[in-house]
Order: sequence, then C-alpha cells, then structure tokens
Amino acid sequence: MDELIKKRLIISKRLYTHGELHGLSSSSMDRMLAIHHFDNSVEITLKNILLKYGIKTENELKINFDTLWASVNNYGPFRTQNQKLPYESEMKGLRTVRNRIQHHADVPSSEDVDKYRIATRAFLESVFDEYFEGVNFPEISSLDWIEGEWIRKRLTMAYECISREETTEALKLAYSGLAGFRKRLADYFLPDIGKLSFIGVGQETLTEIFLKAFEKVIFCNHRAVLSELSRTTIAKQDDGSIAFAPNIEEIANLEEVNDNKKAQQKIDEITSIIDTFQGIYQGVPYS
Repeated sequence: MDELIKKRLIISKRLYTHGELHGLSSSSMDRMLAIHHFDNSVEITLKNILLKYGIKTENELKINFDTLWASVNNYGPFRTQNQKLPYESEMKGLRTVRNRIQHHADVPSSEDVDKYRIATRAFLESVFDEYFEGVNFPEISSLDWIEGEWIRKRLTMAYECISREETTEALKLAYSGLAGFRKRLADYFLPDIGKLSFIGVGQETLTEIFLKAFEKVIFCNHRAVLSELSRTTIAKQDDGSIAFAPNIEEIANLEEVNDNKKAQQKIDEITSIIDTFQGIYQGVPYS
C-alpha cells in the first residue's frame, strides 16, 4: 500500500481515538470535540478512497459531504460490484450533528456521542477492510509515528518478540516503553517533583503522590490509560531520586502472557495509548 494512503488511514484512526478520549468526559466542550473528531475521521477516510482509486485528485476534494459520499458509491467498478459505503444514515446523521455544533453551537448529548462513537468505529472497521486491501482497523500500527527513539525501540523489540512467540519478554519490553514514556511526561509536567529527594517516603505514599499529580495535569480519566499506567512502577533509587520501570510481578500475572495473539493486542493497545497522548501533548521532549 502507498505510504501516503497508509498515513491517512493512521490519521483517521488517530482522530477517532482522540474523539474517544473526549467522549469519556462529561463536559460540554469535550462532547462537541468528540463529534468533530469522529466526523473528521470519516471525511478523511472517504477522501482517502477517492485518492487511492484515482476517482479524484487532491485539488478536487473541496466538495460537500453528500457529493463526497456519492463520488465513492458512483465509481464505476464499485457500482458494477454493487459495493456501497456502509452506515449511510448514521454517517450522514453524524455530519448533521457536527454541522449543528459548528454553525449553531449546539451541545450534543452524551447519548449522541456514545451512539456516534459506536457507529463511527463500525464504519471505519468496515471501510478499512473493504476499500483498503483488508486493513484491520484495530491492528493498524502507528509505531512509526511514536516519538522518542528509546520508547520506539522498546516497542519495536516487543513486536519482534511477538513474532517469535516470546510473549513474556514482549510484554516486559512494551511496558518498559510505557514506563519510559511516563517518565518523560513526569519530567515535563512535574519538574519540581522530579527534582525532589524521596528518601524516607514509602512506596505507597510515593505512588499516591504521582497519581494525584498526573490526574491534575494529564487527561487521565481514560480508563485504559490508568489501567496500563498501574503496571509501571515508580521506584526510589539509592540517592532518593525516582525511576520508572515495568511492574514485572503484575505483568507475569497477565492472562496475555500465555496467549501470543492477546499479547500482541495488548502491545497494540500500549502503542495506541502512547501515540494518542503524544498527539495531545506535543512539544514534550520524548527522546
């Protein structure tokens, strides 16, 4: 597949996952942003189809949503095979809600956000598979986009271990990458805490200090993020400073350790978490 086409697919997925994050919040602004992200992910995917099959050029993509949708469905080979875009009423409904937000400052309900979160994911999964050579939406990797050579290398090595069915080592490497990511966030957002000496502070108290601090400065009401961060530990070193590392004991008890496919899904999830948060918190020195 052309790299530019793949890049656009990754952008579509990234927008969708950002929408998911906003959708978890109860605030009006986050609900509005969630709908915008879902709609943008759909629009970029549709335009990607037009470019992939040569239906339109980049300069011909300034068209309204209905024309965009029809341009895909009316493409000769698709019509011959009776291949039509799925979830038409849901995706056009999403565009209507998005327009009300953009032009009338309407605030979507939590029910609408949940409805279009589910519908958009179903649309993307179907279209990625049918129009882009069987691309699997959950598995498409944004590994190449991960910033920070050390973090990216750990994740790359984790995938290499998966290919050899070395699941335990793969998970350790993935969580090592996540621990490194967490440390870089701490260095950036909590520089004063990072410079303190924690001699005499117990492990439980230390963990509590950091979790509360992270919750204040980082969008951590995403359950998956909190769950995965709990598998990286904050440890004191001899000089009283802090270090981040994978929680080996907890990783050893994961059911994924005994299932190579589930282990890969877990590593995909960790990669997606890092990619998503790097997209939100740009400017952090991840190297």
